[in-house]
Amino acid sequence: MIKKVALIETHTDIPNIYSSFVSPRVGIPIIGRILKSKGYEIDIYNDKIKKPGIKQLLKYDLIGISSLTNTSLVGYKYADSLKKHNKIVVLGGPHATFLPEEGLSHADYVVRREGEETLIELIEAINNNKPLEGIKGLSFRKNGGIIHNEDREFKDEYLKISPDFSLIKGAEDAKKGLISKYTYFTNVYTSRGCPYNCRYCTVIKIAGRQMRYRDLDDCIEDIKLAAKDVSIYKSIGISDDNLTINMPRAKEFLRKIINEKFPEHIGFTVQLKIDSFKDDEFLSLLRDARFRIVHLGYESINQNTLNNWNKSQSIEDIKFTVEQGKKFNIKINGMFVVGSDVDTKETIEKTVDFAIESGLTTMQMWILTPLPGSDVYRQINEEHRIFNTNWKFFDCQHSVFFPSLMKPSTLQLALAEANKKFYTFKRMFYNAIGTRITYGTNAHLMDRAIRDYAKRLKNFEDKFYTKDGKLITEKLSENNPEEFAKYF
Repeated sequence: MIKKVALIETHTDIPNIYSSFVSPRVGIPIIGRILKSKGYEIDIYNDKIKKPGIKQLLKYDLIGISSLTNTSLVGYKYADSLKKHNKIVVLGGPHATFLPEEGLSHADYVVRREGEETLIELIEAINNNKPLEGIKGLSFRKNGGIIHNEDREFKDEYLKISPDFSLIKGAEDAKKGLISKYTYFTNVYTSRGCPYNCRYCTVIKIAGRQMRYRDLDDCIEDIKLAAKDVSIYKSIGISDDNLTINMPRAKEFLRKIINEKFPEHIGFTVQLKIDSFKDDEFLSLLRDARFRIVHLGYESINQNTLNNWNKSQSIEDIKFTVEQGKKFNIKINGMFVVGSDVDTKETIEKTVDFAIESGLTTMQMWILTPLPGSDVYRQINEEHRIFNTNWKFFDCQHSVFFPSLMKPSTLQLALAEANKKFYTFKRMFYNAIGTRITYGTNAHLMDRAIRDYAKRLKNFEDKFYTKDGKLITEKLSENNPEEFAKYF
């Protein structure tokens, strides 16, 4: 009988630009609240805050583990250890959703896509000895084979439920700053879904293309709760993928935040599409609501790259956002993805020059990563271009496939040089902006790992390229990820 349940959100120990932050995702705390309401004993572990030991986990009847691709190996390690003690282990999250067979080599069950209803039905079926075949969104083993039940349709009913972050072990101390290694900030979400189809993204396959909206008053209550834990100058994250798809609703949300008159030390941050910067009224509200920094997915200043990724924005659109940011005094974190099949070392250099000359507050430059479930993954995998299948390197800062117009090591070193050029100590400290200092510090911390990885790439890649750095597609049949694994 399942009575006690532990839910784990896994993290990586490889440094990245977010290394100094801890920000629990909302999915597991939502599931935790639901299970608690049904009478189950629930504990949540965010292993960046408090890493549970295996002996500690043995007291639970079922352990659910949620992982991204780059943290999936951490999840598998937990699962393998627990299975030795005959514990019931369930895997969920994006990686398990798209590679359920792999997940089932480590765990008993895989919950695909949004997991609230699927996990509840699974636990009830186990407790009541009922068949599993009717549980949508579930994958499991039976009679030596693997069964994938049909996908669960996307629903609105769980949007009313707020995440219960208090179930996270150690969260209260983290919020108070007693865990000085990290800056804790809470996420609040107002919607699920995405109507777009960016080729490198998997959101629509996890949450659907139809936008589903939460009641804004519920969102404000979540913010009020989060605000009680903020005693210093810090932001609350709005974690929507697309806050401004419904622009009137987005404006109403900002007005509600403004009307609450939160203390001055509380601000907000959000990721937005760049076309939202065409609306002056929205930007005025954004500023007045104290959105201290806005994350904009520029992705590239190479129009061919934008077209290849199904991005509708233009270079002129990108430049316009910069001017609008200055006009409304909104700090911008420009997010770029490099390594497409039309990118070169020179396009990367132009990208960082643009970030500097535009006066962006911060810059996040990521290497294109073919995440399982994305169109980019399907294409690159079919072309036999993935040379590193160690999932921990699928973190958007390691080159794991052969780009068309430059060697992987060239791409890797270009990222390191771009970060070094943007985050100079002069720019970080003489024009001191808290977020820039934090991002810059993290960028310098990950520099060694990036450069070490580039050295390993150089020992492997030459035979796949011409002298002028063009990919020899005929050689890709010789690509064997096991060969690259020898360099680690």
